[in-house]
Amino acid sequence: MNLELLLNNIYAINKRFEELTFQSGANFNIFNILDVSVCELSHSAFLSELLSPNGSHGKGSIFLKKFLNIICPGMDLEAEGAKVSCEKSVENGRIDILIEAKNFALVIENKIYANDQDKQLKRYYDYLNKEFSKKLRKLAYLTLDGRNASKESLDSLEEDEYIRLSYRGDILEWLNECYKETADMPFLRETLAQYIVLIKNLTGQSERNKMSDEILKVLTKSKENIAAAFDVEKYLARAKTCLVRERLIPALKHFANKEGFEFFSDSFDTPFKKYLGFTFYNKSWNFLKIRFEFQGENFKEFIYGFLFTNNTSPETLKAFFSGQNSYKHSTFWPLYRPMDLPKYRIWDKDTFVSIAEGGANIVNAMQEKINELVKLLDGKEM
Repeated sequence: MNLELLLNNIYAINKRFEELTFQSGANFNIFNILDVSVCELSHSAFLSELLSPNGSHGKGSIFLKKFLNIICPGMDLEAEGAKVSCEKSVENGRIDILIEAKNFALVIENKIYANDQDKQLKRYYDYLNKEFSKKLRKLAYLTLDGRNASKESLDSLEEDEYIRLSYRGDILEWLNECYKETADMPFLRETLAQYIVLIKNLTGQSERNKMSDEILKVLTKSKENIAAAFDVEKYLARAKTCLVRERLIPALKHFANKEGFEFFSDSFDTPFKKYLGFTFYNKSWNFLKIRFEFQGENFKEFIYGFLFTNNTSPETLKAFFSGQNSYKHSTFWPLYRPMDLPKYRIWDKDTFVSIAEGGANIVNAMQEKINELVKLLDGKEM
């Protein structure tokens, strides 16, 4: 089978299952609708609520007990009376989930797509040893696939000094155990069911397994199909950057010229770089420019905000944007935040299909963010 025919067959299979999913109502997911599907803070808050014996679920410590049985099997850890904190501020950071119990303390660092911070796990490990020296102490690193923490985060920590957890395995197993306990609580049961669907989607285990089976049959039908599939994989990354360069960047340039902005784009010669992005600025702005940037590799963690130019100080701009508490701040960014729609925060198949069609949806989304930022400058001397 030639490459184009193979792709057409796979597209037909995908299209058929998309229609079936739509008709069944499986696309309706409250977590996606509320735009929290890839927000680590939202996941941490939800997990913390389930883990807390005082949580609004009304199940006491049973969910926490099941969690401890999965991550620390055979250990006598007392769940009764445990205190669960989310986004706990400590001296050297902010802990995603902290569980304090009678005979143990557990810190969970939750990573969906965000990058590790410098010495992050090492700092939390030291915090545990300092604050809970008389208790059993556990440090867990939770990711979608259970990967190892980076060397930058571990610093001098050894691999056996923290627990690797995954949404794909550990969290999904635990959620299914929790679900079994909710037969008499329909609101809780259905909320858990939707969260389980979300986790399956995030970890490539969605209910579309039948579609996957059909695609696998096509791919493995012959040696020619397998060879063609490897060719697609080899060129997919280049296809993404090609679409950005040839379809999206010209559309962004057209928008910038129309609206009176200067425009600059990074080269996008490879997707495997961090901090690639697009810059808009007005010649009358003395010390600011608007920047859209991927904080991660392969078109992940797309953020937007104001970026410093070289002729001003951080102190000047901190005062300039005081009171904007819905945004984040950093050394280089006086004001920024992630794109608020998951489909634009993490660029996936749907994003690149949109770019192939001209990129109007993405340009419009970026235009909304530019207008949002420009409004913040009203009445300020630039």
